[in-house]
Amino acid sequence: MSKQDIPSFEEFLSLPAKDVAQLAPQTLIFAAGGTRRSAALAGVATTGNEYASWAYKQMIECFDLFFQYGVKYIITHAIIPNQYNEVTNKYREKLFEWVDWVLAGPEQMQNYQRRGWNVRLLGTEHTPQVAHVAQRLREIQAPEGAPTLCFTITTSEEALWESMLTAVVKSSAKTQADAIRAYYGEDIPPVEMYISCCKPGFFPAILPPFLMGNVQCYWALRPGFITDPNKILELLYDYAYVRKTWQPDKTGRAEMALEHQSVWEKAPTLGLGMRLGPFWYPRPIEHPGSSDS
Repeated sequence: MSKQDIPSFEEFLSLPAKDVAQLAPQTLIFAAGGTRRSAALAGVATTGNEYASWAYKQMIECFDLFFQYGVKYIITHAIIPNQYNEVTNKYREKLFEWVDWVLAGPEQMQNYQRRGWNVRLLGTEHTPQVAHVAQRLREIQAPEGAPTLCFTITTSEEALWESMLTAVVKSSAKTQADAIRAYYGEDIPPVEMYISCCKPGFFPAILPPFLMGNVQCYWALRPGFITDPNKILELLYDYAYVRKTWQPDKTGRAEMALEHQSVWEKAPTLGLGMRLGPFWYPRPIEHPGSSDS
């Protein structure tokens, strides 16, 4: 895609949602990070039910926007190994309580039904404490073609591999699509977009190997969920246009790097960071400008 084919971001913002939907990924993983930090910045106590309710509302607002803009499947974690193994006082018990009444309480069930979403909870074979929640969510009646929100629980990387490989063996799956259907119980397109927070990285509990596609990764520096529509459209614009640089005929393409030679020769390493108190933050990068040669 040449630069001439790329609309400006302002032009993209003016597109109807149905047109944006033609450009959006079908499946994305939203690996929310720093939700307690985000709550603290918003003046919300991070140790009780107020935090859980506040974070849930932020999450639903965020995911609703992605669904409006054409995403069909959102995979997100309810519990990951780092949380499950945390020794903060009674935190694990709170996690199970939150999975039950915050993700699938009566008000939330009505909310999913009203929005017309399918909702799933996976990983309960290792957490029988919340197996009933998975069954409750599957009882939601959604229209055909409705978007799907899938929560995952992973107590350890070993437990995840055990569950995935068991599903493959039992189903005799031979393709990626077979493996996805065996483990997730339905056909889910491979993940095309991954959004997380702060430190660049991913691991199987957040980006399951079965779902790996041509994944474009984004890490927001502001912790928590994204509830600003323009920020979400900014991500979708980059995904749809800015990252699509591959071309089948690369004649003369490498030589075009000479137009910005000093930028490439002095380029920083993405991922290097610094400490802000107990948190990691990326090392600032100087804007390369547009006239380097």
